[in-house]
Amino acid sequence: MVLIPGGTFLMGCSLSSEMTDCPNDETPNHSVTLTKAFYLGRYEVTQAQWTARVGSNPSHYNSPSSSVPADQVPNRPVENVSWNDVVNDFQPGTGLRLPTEAEWEWACRAGTTTAFHGLLTQQHGFSDESQLGSIAWYWENTAVLGLQTLPVGGKAPNGFGLHDMLGNVSEWCADRYDNNFYAHSPTVDPVSEHGGLIETRPARGGAMPFTADKCRSSIRDDSTPNLTFKDGGFRVARTP
Repeated sequence: MVLIPGGTFLMGCSLSSEMTDCPNDETPNHSVTLTKAFYLGRYEVTQAQWTARVGSNPSHYNSPSSSVPADQVPNRPVENVSWNDVVNDFQPGTGLRLPTEAEWEWACRAGTTTAFHGLLTQQHGFSDESQLGSIAWYWENTAVLGLQTLPVGGKAPNGFGLHDMLGNVSEWCADRYDNNFYAHSPTVDPVSEHGGLIETRPARGGAMPFTADKCRSSIRDDSTPNLTFKDGGFRVARTP
């Protein structure tokens, strides 16, 4: 895991930096301060890690392919796990948790304000989708492989040393999803505890079958906590 320091950043979409018009649930772009450091997984939780903890592997992409040899299949990210599966089956007794949306976006951006986070050697980020393949598995570079997940850590890390924050599988977060949360979000350590009439949970970062505009640092998705997706996984956080 990587220790992520606290800090202040602009959360949400900004027309000056993102490559598309800002969806309503990513606005307004607003300043957020995280007052406490936290640990976040360097990689998405893998099939091997899930199996060791839970005892079975629910993943759709659990077989070798021409792009993923058998010995690397356990290093694919686990998917087909619901928010409830993570919270009820994987987390108990570990001291681990899901990150909040604010923690996730701060960790993903690593100091950037652009559509896509940067690299260790290009820490200011970029908004040119032609460069996205250097940091993410997404439609453009997985369609030719048959649209499948790839072993974690295969793309360059961001400025905090985190891999696959964009693409591969989308990642569950702890909060309740609220389409209008950014309009009334606290500016310090925000956590959305109230959503709409139907409780849903946020997922961040986009996934391997998504186009570039759906794999931005500010992109927000959501689903009911009992549903699973073959492109939906997670990474874990821990409070020091």
